[in-house]
Amino acid sequence: MRCWKTLLLVSYGLCLLQWRTWAAGSGVCAIDFDGNLKTNHGERPAVCPGDVSLVAGKTGQAALFRAGAALSYPAKGNYHPRSGSVQFWVKPLWDSAGTKEHRVFWAVDADPGQDNRVAIGLFSKSWGQPGGFVYLHNGPYGPDRPEEIRVNEPTGDNIMVPVDWRAGQWHHLAAYWDDDVNYRALYIDGVKRGVTSFSFPMPTHAAVFHIGGRVGADGKAVAVADAAIDAFKLYAVVENEEYPRLAKARQSYLAAHRRLAERYSLGRVGRERLEVGWENLQGTAQPLS
Repeated sequence: MRCWKTLLLVSYGLCLLQWRTWAAGSGVCAIDFDGNLKTNHGERPAVCPGDVSLVAGKTGQAALFRAGAALSYPAKGNYHPRSGSVQFWVKPLWDSAGTKEHRVFWAVDADPGQDNRVAIGLFSKSWGQPGGFVYLHNGPYGPDRPEEIRVNEPTGDNIMVPVDWRAGQWHHLAAYWDDDVNYRALYIDGVKRGVTSFSFPMPTHAAVFHIGGRVGADGKAVAVADAAIDAFKLYAVVENEEYPRLAKARQSYLAAHRRLAERYSLGRVGRERLEVGWENLQGTAQPLS
């Protein structure tokens, strides 16, 4: 009898250990900033330049990122490039119409020798929009290489949404990606504001991801958010019920455009005097379908 009890206790212990291991890697990295900077797995920031203070948040406390301050957390087991989601609340200390700075809220550095850095942030009004743009971008971007920004092209890597944010107001940002269906989306305050396919893959070799700014190779923070960030969550899956439908619709849209470009280009239509009917435009954007 004692032998059986021992076996049961050992089995229970192994199951409990397996459950804890599964829970620790269950696909969500959450940082609530309530009293400390640790993740829900107990991880501390790998890099923490500047002074990140804790202030009143959307719920509980939030992390405040001022000049020179940012946080970098281990990417392994937390950031998943093939598919995933990132969500958080942000309260800027600036009016978007007045700021002249580039602000980064979340970022993952590019792979070695590649231009596939991904980030969510704000481009100031100097980019041509009075209130600035909130963006989700993957690839060359920012003040270093502004000529390579491609805005909302069907095959681009960039979503840019004009905003009119005011200092002291909370906003919710959420981004979703899935390399299998070549689709990404950006939501602001619960509303889908932009979708895109992409040519640059998500970074796969990053050692860390950044919050509240981006930490350079010299260990200094750049493009600091100058904002409070709260309830940060990084998922290994796409936490959005409508995403599969949107991704499928996006793929149909792109397939229709590729078909038109190959079969019914203006050059070919004119050269061969082809007749193009409405049935040939099926799947394209309104009002063409």
